[in-house]
Amino acid sequence: MRNFIFDGRSLPFTAAYAVASGDGYLLGAIFGVVSSTAGAGEESQLRTEGCYALAKTATGITAGAPVYWDATARKVTGTASGNLCVGAAISAAGASAPTVRVKLGAAALAHGESVTLHGSGPLDFPSIAAAGHQDLTLAVAGAAPGDGVVLALPAVVPAGLVFQAWVSAADTVTVRATNITAAATDPAALTIGVIVHPAP
Repeated sequence: MRNFIFDGRSLPFTAAYAVASGDGYLLGAIFGVVSSTAGAGEESQLRTEGCYALAKTATGITAGAPVYWDATARKVTGTASGNLCVGAAISAAGASAPTVRVKLGAAALAHGESVTLHGSGPLDFPSIAAAGHQDLTLAVAGAAPGDGVVLALPAVVPAGLVFQAWVSAADTVTVRATNITAAATDPAALTIGVIVHPAP
C-alpha cells in the first residue's frame, strides 16, 4: 500500500525523563516498553506489543487481571482508580513481587472505559446424561454479572456437546456443557478460555 508507514510495533519517541531499557512508558495514550536507555530529551524506541516483566507497585495482581499504569510511581499496578489500563497479567504476582508479567494492549484506556478480561484453565466435566448438562467454573478477576462472555474452545471438541458461558458471580465465569445426544457421555478434560467484555 502506498500509504503504509511502518507496522507500529516499535515507535520512535523522545523521552520526557530519563528511562532505562525495559521501563514502562506512557506516550500520550500509547503505552509501551522502552527498547534502549535514554536521557531526558533523547530519542529511543517504544515497543507496543508483546509480553514483558514490568516493575510494579506493592499490589497483588491475579493472572488475567487488568494491569494499570501508575504515572506517579512510574510502575504498573493492580489499582484501577486514577490510573490507565495498559494490558493484562499473564501470571499472578503477589504484593511483595517486584515485577508482574504483562501482555500489552495496543493503547492505554482511561479508567472506566471498556477493557477485556481473560481467563482459561482445564475443565474436566463429569459424565453428562443424555439431554443433560454439567457446569464448571473459571476464575476471571474483575468479571461481574451482566458482562458479555466469549468462549475460546480448543481445535477439537467432543461431538454432541454444546458449550455456553456467562458470568455467574463476581470474578467467576460458569461454563456449561450440554449433551444433545441420546446417550450419556463422559468427555475428556478440555482447556477452555473465556474473554469477558465488561458491560457499559
